[in-house]
Amino acid sequence: MDSSLYEIDPIYVRTPLIESIEFKKYCSSRQVYLKLENCQPTGSVKLRGLSLLCKKAIEEGYKEIVCASGNNAGLSVAYACNKLGVSCTVVVNRKSSNKTCDTIRSLGATVHVYGDDWEESIEQAKKLASQSRTAFLVHSYDHSTIWEGHSTLVDEIAADLKGIAPSLIVTSCGGGGLISGLVQGIRRHFWDKRTKILAMETEGTHSLNLSIQEGGRSVRMEKKSSIVDSLAMNEVCDQVLRNFKENRPSILSRLVTDQDAIEACLRFADDHHFLVDLGCATSISSVYKGIVDRILTNNEEESASKWYPDYKYFEGTDKKVKFIEEELDGTISPNVNVAVPLTRYRNVVINFGPQHPAAHGVLRLILELRGEYVVRADPHIGLLHRGTEKLMEYKTYTQALPYMDRLDYVSMMANEQCYSLALEKLLNIRAPKRAQYIRGCGALDIGALTPFFWLFEEREKLMEFYERVSGARMHAAYVRPGGVSQDLPIGLMDDIYQWANNFVQRIDEIEDLLTENRIWKSRTIDIGVVSAEDALNFGFSGVMLRGSGIKWDLRKTQPYDSYEDFDFDIPIGEIKVDDNKIVPPKRAEMKSSMEALIHHFKLFTEGYQVPAGSTYTAVEAPKGEFGLYMVSDGSSRPYRCKIKAPGFAHLAALDHIGRGLFLADIVAIIGTLDVVFGEVDR
Repeated sequence: MDSSLYEIDPIYVRTPLIESIEFKKYCSSRQVYLKLENCQPTGSVKLRGLSLLCKKAIEEGYKEIVCASGNNAGLSVAYACNKLGVSCTVVVNRKSSNKTCDTIRSLGATVHVYGDDWEESIEQAKKLASQSRTAFLVHSYDHSTIWEGHSTLVDEIAADLKGIAPSLIVTSCGGGGLISGLVQGIRRHFWDKRTKILAMETEGTHSLNLSIQEGGRSVRMEKKSSIVDSLAMNEVCDQVLRNFKENRPSILSRLVTDQDAIEACLRFADDHHFLVDLGCATSISSVYKGIVDRILTNNEEESASKWYPDYKYFEGTDKKVKFIEEELDGTISPNVNVAVPLTRYRNVVINFGPQHPAAHGVLRLILELRGEYVVRADPHIGLLHRGTEKLMEYKTYTQALPYMDRLDYVSMMANEQCYSLALEKLLNIRAPKRAQYIRGCGALDIGALTPFFWLFEEREKLMEFYERVSGARMHAAYVRPGGVSQDLPIGLMDDIYQWANNFVQRIDEIEDLLTENRIWKSRTIDIGVVSAEDALNFGFSGVMLRGSGIKWDLRKTQPYDSYEDFDFDIPIGEIKVDDNKIVPPKRAEMKSSMEALIHHFKLFTEGYQVPAGSTYTAVEAPKGEFGLYMVSDGSSRPYRCKIKAPGFAHLAALDHIGRGLFLADIVAIIGTLDVVFGEVDR
């Protein structure tokens, strides 16, 4: 969260968290707490997020705030603008109460009455905001800053509970803004595997419930039939559906009737001696209807295999122990003797590596651990740095080609292919069709299959093909500008055809032995969560991007080397959420005359001149998009050759992917990333 937003004291207040003795009766004597957001100046939790968004808008130079809401959101925006000293316009619909409108006006805001529902009001608010360059339109719930403000709710709960993760957080759901904020706070405290969110709606305003029934697809309710108008949104925001799909934490949805909400309102007033509105009573009804008790009972049975010491365990033992260090707000047992250093757990920083995730290369991680959980993972690069890009500036174009083999040395032909394509663009030439086909086949198979330990036998056969065609198993320099170094040997294509026919059966064996193995599944499913949005933001490419559900392959979108002649599909995942993915022309004869021989040696010692210009060329390498930005000054040496390696971007996301997981899961994630430090360090 941007620290500059907190230079001014927050407009919202910290609200109390109290234990409800009455609710224990309905939850099998479990401890139940109430977060009293009615203590906010506006009586609503919406003040947290909306006041933060108003602050941010003012810091960015806006002078006027426009909002569409005749309920708590409009009141919260008006109050925030009053405290911040800026003008405010609130658009309400005709169903808004006169009392609410008068309260908004008393805070200095201008009230416009327009439309019969919120959607008509928001369209009018957009028109008003567009009429002034200094006006900022505040959405009631669909903005990332609003979610950040709502996430402070979890921070206060964590402080009041001394770091104990609650089993369940119950809230009502309208547009999904509060739930999105709760998810952010839960992830920030690493509660996403121990805490679930229960979203309560009434029948007739259940847009989230309908969307969840459709597997997370947004469903719009054209007609709302509930009297709980504060929850009456036609559809929820996309963010809450993304959170549901990511399942960190689990979001549950339950429905009650309007009558249930009314009865909960009356029973709560009798039990706790104060009134709540029907929107709040919708969440409270989950206790009276036994929904919370049933969920918690099932949770205890399902989580038995993932037992983790909790405060009840420590209360029942005479040992003087401590769960988490006091500085982390983690005090649990009253019998802790903090004067004894051995009873205090601290975050531990360890060196992970240098390791060898590929054949060579070094990976060093600095891991910060809280017990077995990873709090932070910092990759340290540069141990294999050799100045490749600078060295290429002192070599001729032909001499620079072998440097490509030293980058991703597991799939070196793909690197050679990219270099040759870039040079061909500068020379304005095109390789013969046969050479294009040869280059396309050879650049794919080797690297794409290397990570499979079960496939080493098949890999060895492929390496034999590689050696037969180029004369070397590694660093072959086979792909050249204008084609390849030599034609395929006689009989090779027949052997490849026979191998391809048998490989289908081999794949079925791998499916049975590895991918359907329950141990493999338990170690990979829900491990290393990466959403499609995160994959784009981190610059993923190749299988890491396609595994997120994004259909992107340079061989299809920007065909090269005759890929436009082939018909093949791009396999993608439904959504990349975890670590459980299957990582599935003849050369001209040389003149025999003495003059031609002399010219040949002159050409290869001095190099050939390449016309001045620049180009960016990329290929779909096995690990992702491998690109070269090549600049020529008209000489026989490249002026600049900038390398874009896919592994660099993938490694940068390791902290995001691995945070909150077990230490043992980091090893599996490194295997998924499949980084080779020849291309990362260069």
